[in-house]
Amino acid sequence: MKNSTTILKSTVSIGLDAPVRFLHLTDSHICLDDEGMESGRQSWVHQHFENCEIEYFLALCEHAKQKGLPIVHTGDLYDFQSERAFAFTDEHFAPLDYFFAAGNHDFFHTWPPKGYSESGYKTRTLPLVAPHIGNDLIFASRVMGGVNFVSLDNSFYKITEKQLSKLRTEVEKGYPVVLCMHIPLFSEEHAERLYEEARQYTVGQPSCFLLGIPEEHLRLYKEEHRREQTCDETTLRAIEYIKNEKRIKLIVAGHTHDNFEEVFPSGLVQITTHGTYYGFAREITLT
Repeated sequence: MKNSTTILKSTVSIGLDAPVRFLHLTDSHICLDDEGMESGRQSWVHQHFENCEIEYFLALCEHAKQKGLPIVHTGDLYDFQSERAFAFTDEHFAPLDYFFAAGNHDFFHTWPPKGYSESGYKTRTLPLVAPHIGNDLIFASRVMGGVNFVSLDNSFYKITEKQLSKLRTEVEKGYPVVLCMHIPLFSEEHAERLYEEARQYTVGQPSCFLLGIPEEHLRLYKEEHRREQTCDETTLRAIEYIKNEKRIKLIVAGHTHDNFEEVFPSGLVQITTHGTYYGFAREITLT
């Protein structure tokens, strides 16, 4: 286990008159059983990460306060929903200046998350977590320093027609857009990096857990991963729009538990940051 936090630094040029800085956090996986819950998950997390997901999260939140940086958190704040976890973030995260995009774990009501792939699962669990987050979990926007930060929930590998319509409306406001999503968009380079890492502990073809995976990759996946990560037509249209809309300048994401920076052929920059559960964060400066 690492002995301290690691704060990466990235600069993205988007044509601003004055720089805008923020701290990108993601995948905190705050894991606290309620009394009598005994999920087994808390003991597993604390055994493997020496309870550092709590220590690191607090240290990185303190860094944001000391530096006067707004936080952009791209999901999996919680490992699963519990009253103890909600109370923890109500005390330590809610008072901070932050903007949030939801991750799949934020909607997991139990561990293991029974039935999460069923239609309507998120609808049932969203009202439990929503009161503990300061912006809408499905779609939200906030202008900071002349930049429109837009959060869009893609945590179950889907983008809806309503979300796409709202995104178009935000883009039409004319500001440069930073799109905050949990799951990064697919690229061959990122996928191969993830496959290479996963082959160390996976039997057979691993999954890359990115959004918009081509069929030639999907057909090699295990059935459950193929079903989970196959995008519908609306999501594919949304991906093409995001990649080619010139006013969308940057995507910040998490989910894959790795650090990766890339530029798509259209010029769109995508930055994926490793989780705070492992001590990582990233200061991003927009110029």
